[in-house]
Amino acid sequence: MKQKRLTYSIITVLLVSLMLLSCNVAQETHGYGTLTVNFAPSGRIFERTIMPVGSAPLDIDHYTISGVGPEGQLLSSTNSTSDTITIDDLLVGNWTFEATAYNASDIPLANGRFDTYIYGSTNTITLSLDEVVGSGSMHVDFSWNTQQVTSDTDFVFTLTDQSGTPVTGITINTDILGGTSTVTKELDAGFYTFSAILTHSGVQIAGYTESIRIIDSTVSDADANLIIGKVIDNVGMTITDVTDGVIVGSIAASDPSPSQGDPVTLTFTASDTAGLSNTDLVYQWYADGSAISGATTHEYVVGSALSGSIRYDIIVGSAGNPIMGSASYTVSVSPNPSIAN
Repeated sequence: MKQKRLTYSIITVLLVSLMLLSCNVAQETHGYGTLTVNFAPSGRIFERTIMPVGSAPLDIDHYTISGVGPEGQLLSSTNSTSDTITIDDLLVGNWTFEATAYNASDIPLANGRFDTYIYGSTNTITLSLDEVVGSGSMHVDFSWNTQQVTSDTDFVFTLTDQSGTPVTGITINTDILGGTSTVTKELDAGFYTFSAILTHSGVQIAGYTESIRIIDSTVSDADANLIIGKVIDNVGMTITDVTDGVIVGSIAASDPSPSQGDPVTLTFTASDTAGLSNTDLVYQWYADGSAISGATTHEYVVGSALSGSIRYDIIVGSAGNPIMGSASYTVSVSPNPSIAN
């Protein structure tokens, strides 16, 4: 009799153990985890030389994040003003998360996606926001001195994207004798470079090169004066990046007042690289809006200064994004008219 009771007790213990083990397995199979997300906006999505309109249009004000998990579980779009957010009660399994950064006007600036496996403990991921979002528009008004042009003067405008591909379908309304041209274009969000040139009988007489940033549902607007033979002061450069700080620099000339035929060395110097090494910067010089072949360092030597004025622009960037800002300097030599023998 005692042996039967012992047998029943052992069987009972085994049954209880199996029930507990089954509960533990079920809890692990259908358990929940906690996820901490660190938002990491890419520095390349931010400010360029010509800005979208608005107050601090490229400053991130808030983020949204949503997700899809196992068994159809959804994380509804959740807002956060912090670049770190912790999400509780996520079902264990494979999840896909998508996040978007917005400015204070609720305009999306960039987004990113991340796939991860959530398990029954704290999880931490860094979600990179490196894709520009949406589409906006460009509006640039150009002007020039009407006393320095004729009906034979032409205005030429070109626009290229970050990969160097020319953009077509641009609307250009030009009044040469009135001294104005208005350029507009709907564009995908991203980074672009434009050049505007005045020519007369095939000879270039003025030029302008600039970088521009387009964001969703916003106009990037600028006024640009094409100077024909006018002396201007040094123009400094400011490149603002919300995540990496501000790059400040300027162009200086070895001889601010050269005579005709003198060599002039133009040097771009960054006084604050915002954490970037000078060796990480790439350069392209332009003369009156036309790219100078081989002029890809921080210095450019004008071999022989010509009578009149020539505007030199530099586009500064990095290996990953060659369009990050620009600066300009005009080399001027006072004309010395003389009577030819």
